[in-house]
Amino acid sequence: MDVDTRWNSTYEMIVASLELRPAIERLKELDSEFKCMPSEIEWENGKKVCDCLKIFSDITKKHSGVKYPTANLYFIDVIQIRRSIKMWVESSDEWICLMGSKMQLKFDKYWDECNKLLTVAVILDPRYKMAIVSYAYKGVYDLQADFYILEIREFLSKIFKEYSDKYEKSSGLVDSSRLGSGLGGSSISGEWLGGFQDFVASSNLGEQARKSELDEYLKEGLFPMDNDSEFDILNWWKLNGPKFPILARMAQDILAIPTSSVASESSFSKCRRVITDTRSSLQSESVETLMCVKDWLPDIRDGTGPTDQSEDIAEDDLSYGEWDMEF
Repeated sequence: MDVDTRWNSTYEMIVASLELRPAIERLKELDSEFKCMPSEIEWENGKKVCDCLKIFSDITKKHSGVKYPTANLYFIDVIQIRRSIKMWVESSDEWICLMGSKMQLKFDKYWDECNKLLTVAVILDPRYKMAIVSYAYKGVYDLQADFYILEIREFLSKIFKEYSDKYEKSSGLVDSSRLGSGLGGSSISGEWLGGFQDFVASSNLGEQARKSELDEYLKEGLFPMDNDSEFDILNWWKLNGPKFPILARMAQDILAIPTSSVASESSFSKCRRVITDTRSSLQSESVETLMCVKDWLPDIRDGTGPTDQSEDIAEDDLSYGEWDMEF
C-alpha cells in the first residue's frame, strides 16, 4: 500500500509492481474487468523513478541503522548522490532533467553548509585520503576545485595542530631524567643523553617531527581497496596508532561522529515537524513530554502502558493541539 507521508513506501510499491509486471499483464488477459493496467509509458516512468529513489533509500538505511557507521562513509555517499543528480540533470529525458535540476538547487544549498569535519573523516580513511577530496571537488566545482581543496587541506592542518598541542606531553619527547634512569643506571650516559634531549627541544626538532606526521600519512600510498571484503577502519588505526599517534587520536574522535542523528523512519517521513513555527516557544521539557506521550499512546490504548486509566482518554484528547494547550 502507498503511504502519502512516506516516500520510501512509494519506492517499495513501485519495486514490487515492477517485479509483478508479468503477472499483472497476465491478469489483464484473463480478467476483462481489470481496468488498472498501466500503460507502457507509465511502466517506463515507474522504472525511472525507482532507479532514482534507490540510491536515496539505500544510503538512508545505511546511515540510520542500529549499528551506526563510522563518519568516513558520509562523504563518499554524499558525493555519490551529487554525481547521480548531475547525471539526471544531463539526461535526455526532459522529465528526469527537470527533476534533477530541482534536486541540484537544493543539494548545492546544503553542500555549501556541509561540516568540514566530515570531510576530514574521509581523509582519515587510508583508502582515500586527499585523493578522494580532489576527485570529488573537481566533479562539483570544476574551475574552483583547487581553491576548495586547499581550504580543506588548511582546515585539516589546523585540526592536526590543535591535537598536537593538546597531546604534546603524551606524544612528545620522553623526560630526560626518566631516559637517563633507564640506561643501566649509568649516570654519565644519562647526563649526556639529557643534554641531547635539551638540544632537540631547543632546536624544535621534536615539533618538526610531530608536524611531519600528517605529511607522512598523506604521502604514503593508498591502502588497497577490496570490494569483496569489508574494511575495518577502526582496526587499521588501532594497528597504526604507534606510527601516527596524533592522527590516531584524531581518528578516535572524528570517526565516532554519527552521520545521522535520526532513525530512517524520520528521514523517510514527510509528516509535519513536532516543533513548528507555532510551537517555537515551547520549553525543552514540554517538547520531550509531547514526544514521550506520542510514543506511549498506542500502549495506553491497549492497556499495556504506564497507566491503567486508558479508558478515560478520549480520542479527541489525543491531538497535539490539546497537549499544546496543557503545556
